Amino acid sequence: MGWPSTNFYDSTQPYLLPIYFVVSLGCYGLLMVGIGLMNFPTCPQEALLLQKDIVEAKEYLQQKGVDVSSS
Repeated sequence: MGWPSTNFYDSTQPYLLPIYFVVSLGCYGLLMVGIGLMNFPTCPQEALLLQKDIVEAKEYLQQKGVDVSSS
């Protein structure tokens, strides 16, 4: 009975480093998107302007003969 092997370096590890890098980068990206969504500001004035633009666009399209009714 001898000591357990302490050789942590394996010949397959250098090939796994790019995979670890891509996975880490993906996790970081998802984290940043999640934080951005949690801190996304609400803009009630802009929401009202957007609703007004939608109504104007529907009226314009109806004048041109496009059916924009939502069913």
